[in-house]
Amino acid sequence: MTQEPNSTDAEASEGEAGGDPQTDAATQAGKLHRQLSARWIVLALLISMLVAANWPLQYSVTVSGGAVWAELPFDFGLRSEEAVRMIDPVEAGWPFRYYIRHSFPDGDAQVQWFGGAIGLNLAIATLFVAIVFLYLRPSERKTNRISLADLLFVVTLIASVMGYWRWQIRQSEADKAISERLSPYGQAMRQTYMPTVLDDLIPTSMRPIWTRTTAVNLQEPSDEQLQLACKLAYLRSLRIGGGQYDNTPLRRLPSMRYLQDVRIAGTELDGETVLALSQCSLLGQLNISHTNIASDALQHFAKLPRLSRLMAMETMIPFQAWQQCDLKNRLDVLVLSRPKTGTDGEIELESWPKLRHLTFQSLDEPLNSRLFAISLNDMPHLEHFGFDSFQFVDLDLRRLPKLEKVHLQYHNTQTRLADNDQMPYYAWIRRCVLKELPVLDSLRFYIRDFESIEMDDCAAMTYLVGTSKIMPGAGDATYDTSISGACTQRVIDQFGKLTGPPLLALRGCDLQNVDFAPLKQNSAVATLDFQYSSLAKKSADEIASLSATTIDLRNATVGVSFVNSLSSQMENLESLLINSDVNAIRVEDKPKLETIIFDQHNKSQITALRLINVPELRSPLVLSPIGNYLHVESAPKLSGLAVLSSLPEVKISGVAGLKWFLGGGEGMNDEAVSEVLKADGLTELTIAYPSASSQTFDRVPDLRSLKQLALPGAALDDELFQQWQLPETLTELDLRDCGLSAATTSHIIARGRWERLLLRGNEIDVRSLSELRNSPSLFELSLSGITINKQVIDAMGPLQSLMKLDLAGATIESGGLASIMDTASFLTEIDLTGASADWSEIDPMIRTNQALKFRLSPVDATVALITRLTVEERLILERDAFETWFQPPAPQLLGYDPRGLPVYADLDRDKGPSEFERPDWSTDFFRPDPDFIAPAGTVGVSAAPVGAGARSAIGRLLQSINFSGAGVDDIDNSNEVDEE
Repeated sequence: MTQEPNSTDAEASEGEAGGDPQTDAATQAGKLHRQLSARWIVLALLISMLVAANWPLQYSVTVSGGAVWAELPFDFGLRSEEAVRMIDPVEAGWPFRYYIRHSFPDGDAQVQWFGGAIGLNLAIATLFVAIVFLYLRPSERKTNRISLADLLFVVTLIASVMGYWRWQIRQSEADKAISERLSPYGQAMRQTYMPTVLDDLIPTSMRPIWTRTTAVNLQEPSDEQLQLACKLAYLRSLRIGGGQYDNTPLRRLPSMRYLQDVRIAGTELDGETVLALSQCSLLGQLNISHTNIASDALQHFAKLPRLSRLMAMETMIPFQAWQQCDLKNRLDVLVLSRPKTGTDGEIELESWPKLRHLTFQSLDEPLNSRLFAISLNDMPHLEHFGFDSFQFVDLDLRRLPKLEKVHLQYHNTQTRLADNDQMPYYAWIRRCVLKELPVLDSLRFYIRDFESIEMDDCAAMTYLVGTSKIMPGAGDATYDTSISGACTQRVIDQFGKLTGPPLLALRGCDLQNVDFAPLKQNSAVATLDFQYSSLAKKSADEIASLSATTIDLRNATVGVSFVNSLSSQMENLESLLINSDVNAIRVEDKPKLETIIFDQHNKSQITALRLINVPELRSPLVLSPIGNYLHVESAPKLSGLAVLSSLPEVKISGVAGLKWFLGGGEGMNDEAVSEVLKADGLTELTIAYPSASSQTFDRVPDLRSLKQLALPGAALDDELFQQWQLPETLTELDLRDCGLSAATTSHIIARGRWERLLLRGNEIDVRSLSELRNSPSLFELSLSGITINKQVIDAMGPLQSLMKLDLAGATIESGGLASIMDTASFLTEIDLTGASADWSEIDPMIRTNQALKFRLSPVDATVALITRLTVEERLILERDAFETWFQPPAPQLLGYDPRGLPVYADLDRDKGPSEFERPDWSTDFFRPDPDFIAPAGTVGVSAAPVGAGARSAIGRLLQSINFSGAGVDDIDNSNEVDEE
């Protein structure tokens, strides 16, 4: 009997089969609608991505590959400040560039369209859209099943991304392989080239795929190397120098989309290569030096829309062709060659509206005495004009409103000049016309062949220099002594016809027999410069009658009488610059004189100084250690005065403007010291071993700006000194040999804040030394003649700044020297002259402090110790300061030139300080002979050194000779003094 199925089971089976047909239909319709919506959304996203990938983006060179790019004198700069500015483009197109736009600073732009790239990109985009469109078509298949179409879509998507990535890597690798093959024969610069927006997003590890070779510099390349270089698609700069190669690869230059800089020099170029160069639309600078290019090529180069820099040295283009070429309205930099040696030439350039830089140079031509006439007119933007220093020229410069200087080119001077030859150091000019050059500031020229100069409307011209300076083939630059007086007179005659400039100079000339009268016509001259020239005394009268207020005689050959005669006659003298060999100065009643300048201020040679009524003089002056006369009166603005010689009499008054003073000896009496102390602005004051009484120094506490005070050997009132309120600014104090009591020195030490404290020759209570803790910056200390032990030294506390310690004549008990090293671990100098100590303790000091040096005499310590210190260069042996003062500085060896000759630093260029600084002269040189009667209470130091001046044999000899010579008062009437 057949059993009927259960109704419940039937319903369940019916539900599994799909349920209600109406419900299934609605569900299926919703599913298809969602698929259709997703299809259009994905297509919209895909199209948006393709549009974004093909949207114009700014590209830039963001990371350098680290290559060293040499800048050469015969080429335009590429990485220097004066280099051409490479233009980064805006590009569009993926995977192929269809649009490249270069925007230039002047507002112009150049756009390149590539139709083939547009077609390929559209085809690739259409293919992607079609694949996605077909893949996302509505279907009724189960969503949990992976079909063959799914697999093909995923594989295609991954393959597209990876293929593009691999394509980029292969391009980078191929570019790198070419660069590596070219590098041994020149230079190749590789740089990262990518959209600017990705610069901060792309990690360093992924940047190599965007690295391309952007610049190549090849020297004498082969055909293969040239072909490889022309395959580099991203080249911005292609530079080729020399070589015999086939020009055919160069015909691809117009296809290089980024090429902006080309150098093809030192070879022969055919017509097709010239035509190819003229079709490089982005080319901004071009170097065709040392080629067979003729004048007909200029019309081709004039077609280059962006060409602004051209270098055409040693070509076949005649000078006359440049004025007629169409490039005159476009170039801003032009570099040409000068005539070949043995030939002359003439060039006239007029109305070049954009030209900014113009040079006529040569790299290998020797000296050319044939004339090259250069005429430049109406160039509103010309800022730089120069020519080869080996060329003899005529200059005619008119209406150049931005030209500031005429430059000389010094290329390969040592190889172009024979050992027995010589060349002018400055411009070798015959005739010169300078008109309407409002910013030209100066001109220097060689005088031997000079004939004439015209100058008009040169408002900024500050100086005009004629010189005989020459550069020999071997050795340092010097002055030509063979130039006749007629040449020099011709220059003076021409200077007299001008109006200005404020400074006229004739350097290195023989002016002893010239007539300066023509200069009276040029009333605009304020300064006359005769450096390194020779002048006779009679010339002083002529020069004094001119309008100049400043006379420069530095390094000039003149006598003392010349300087003093000149200064006495020039009522309006404002500045006097003189030779350091002049050792006597007499200046009186000069109300406008502001400065007295020497050719160097390192060490003064002045032995006689007389200044009276010079109210504006501010230059500090120094009387040398062998000086014999000083009279300074009514010089209220004099900023500094040093009297290094211990004179029996000095006259000082009216010097209230002093900022520093150094002097000493018997001549520093009550009157002189009182005048010095009237200078309220003194910051550094040294009066050593004076003859002035104690009351004279009562005004010292009123000098509230003092930073350094040295009164060694002064007769100070012990009780009054304790009442002095020393200035807060005072940090350095030297009171050696003043005979102060222990109470006074204790008061001084307790004040604290000392940086330099010298108390030798005074009573010192060792218990007060613990107060040195209040001077943490103390770097020099003198405590000669005391008795100290370990406990006293330890009580002084750590003196980490102390570098110099004077314990001459002191008694140092056992353990004291070791304790000194613990207290002052940075000590570099210790004076133990005449001291009593346990010398065995010096050995640990030597071992623990390698920088420490000692002052000891042979009678102070054992022979073994003295020998050891001498061998290890730890014993201080001073040379006679008188000897070193007058010894000229040794020239500094800089190296050797290509011929093996030594090259020394030019001492004349080492200007040193601009004025005399306070000399570093020891006050010991003012200490009198041992039979000197010291101030009452002075503590004698056993075996202490006598005055350095008393010790110096050469010093005493020089002083005796100098005192026997003529003084500053009678030099004007003695012709024999110059000979002395």
